[in-house]
Amino acid sequence: MSRSALLLVLCVAASGSHVPSAAAQPNVLVIITDDMGWGDAGYNGSEIRTPELDRLAASGVRFDRYYSHAVCTPTRAALMTGRRPLRTGVYGPSNPWHSKGLSNDEKLLPEYFREAGYRTHAVGKWHMGPNEPAYHPQNRGFDTFYGHLHGMLNYRLHTLFGRLDWQRNGKTLDEEGYSTRLIGNEAVRLIREHDDEVPFFLYVAFNAPHQPLQAPEETIAEYTEIQGSNRRTYAAMVTEVDRAVGRITAALDEERLTDNTLVLFISDNGGAPHLGASNVPLRGGKGQAWEGGLRVPGFMSWPAVFEPGTVYPDQITTLDLLPTLASAAGIELAMPKPIDGRDMWASLSRGDPAPEGPVLLSHFAFGFMQHAYFKDEWKLVLTPNEDGQPQF
Repeated sequence: MSRSALLLVLCVAASGSHVPSAAAQPNVLVIITDDMGWGDAGYNGSEIRTPELDRLAASGVRFDRYYSHAVCTPTRAALMTGRRPLRTGVYGPSNPWHSKGLSNDEKLLPEYFREAGYRTHAVGKWHMGPNEPAYHPQNRGFDTFYGHLHGMLNYRLHTLFGRLDWQRNGKTLDEEGYSTRLIGNEAVRLIREHDDEVPFFLYVAFNAPHQPLQAPEETIAEYTEIQGSNRRTYAAMVTEVDRAVGRITAALDEERLTDNTLVLFISDNGGAPHLGASNVPLRGGKGQAWEGGLRVPGFMSWPAVFEPGTVYPDQITTLDLLPTLASAAGIELAMPKPIDGRDMWASLSRGDPAPEGPVLLSHFAFGFMQHAYFKDEWKLVLTPNEDGQPQF
């Protein structure tokens, strides 16, 4: 057992509480999938087999009402800043021709962790400023970066519009392999090579199951019972993510880090049904402010803190993750700008009442701004009607 893990066990044993000591400095692993709908997780009743995600969700706190933004870049920017798109100016996807990215005057989540003594690593999809190095992960608080900068790519060739988009720390890589497996392999390598004396913050952002629909033929063949070709390939893509997550958690076990590692799993937005995803039984999908576009699979696992099988009934959003993860790690936030997220840690770890306050989730899609405003038991939505016109 590493020294940090031993400290955590002793602190919990001494206090009889599920609140971690700041001195324990847990490792933090954030896993985010791309366009994975509510109905695509096995534990939500999907026909897609996700045994590792099911196991992790059952081992800790499963979120019954977790909300991302309805498109990818606003979710990622909200996770990194704790601030609404209306503050950061990140309303929609960062397109390949955008010269700028998430503003450099925003302080990002890995910067807080690095200041607290963590090694910080980003693996996989970035999508918060692809073209200028000033916006790239290794210049925004991450010690290392391996993956791609744009919003999508060919899973085998690692290209977008014929141009290679795959790198390590700013240097282009031309290597073979299915991107989901490569992302998992890199996360495993970082865990195995970690320094026992230094905690890590590891951000693993899979580009799956975002289009293009590509998966290994042998994995697609496991879903012959699914009739539609899009859904069948999509299911294989989700299964590949699940297996990569399994390899990552196995590495945590091998390094005896599981008890002192907080694992967070989320999707960046709801799935796109025409591309094989399912948000059943929720209404709508990716790009819409209905539940199917915003409410996605999510959970936290930390064996030393959470009771297995816990279901968290209150709303938690991407905006809340920065203050919540910082609180879990005992990090005091020196915030240069006001944040909109709520610190949910006491509610998650002790069962305290959830912090009150209205929640506003905004994004740009289908040609105009959309909003979902939550207050008490009510939700006000501005999103397209069947004719593609905005409606409340």
